[in-house]
Amino acid sequence: MLVSALLWGLVAGVIHFMLIGALYGNPFVDAIYQKAMKEEPGVKGWPSRPKYLLIQLAGTQVEVWILALEGAARHGLELVYPSVIDHY
Repeated sequence: MLVSALLWGLVAGVIHFMLIGALYGNPFVDAIYQKAMKEEPGVKGWPSRPKYLLIQLAGTQVEVWILALEGAARHGLELVYPSVIDHY
């Protein structure tokens, strides 16, 4: 079940990333972000857009995997080999 939870977490993470990209990557939000990068000191400007997107994808994916594993454990799916559980 661990592999299943990780696989479905990967699918959910990629879908989530694509939806967030569509919502926040549109020209309206991009104009707001560009203005904030110029005027606000707290908004970080990334020199490399591909690196920024890769870091965003990795961070989002870790979150989704944690939620997928937590959900699987909550619903009683065995995430560990049964003999390890029996040992304790």
